[in-house]
Amino acid sequence: IAREGDPVQRMLFVVRGHLQSSQVLRDGLKSYCMLGPGNFTGDELLSWCLRRPFIERLPLSTSTLVTLETTEAFGLEAEDVKYVTQHFR
Repeated sequence: IAREGDPVQRMLFVVRGHLQSSQVLRDGLKSYCMLGPGNFTGDELLSWCLRRPFIERLPLSTSTLVTLETTEAFGLEAEDVKYVTQHFR
């Protein structure tokens, strides 16, 4: 779904199923966590939208996301997150 270091394209809100999030730590070890219904990812976009002065370049993902089972998630694209943060402060 997403690779650590790639631009964050959207926020994902897990509705059903699970996502596995992994992150490479400074010592080279990997950290894992599971995201289930009610969890979300892509919160880097919130900081990006609220940064002043605003920078057009999308933030980089801090983790890799994969599905381990059939998963349903709601996606909010980067431009939509930007719109919401600009109009509903």
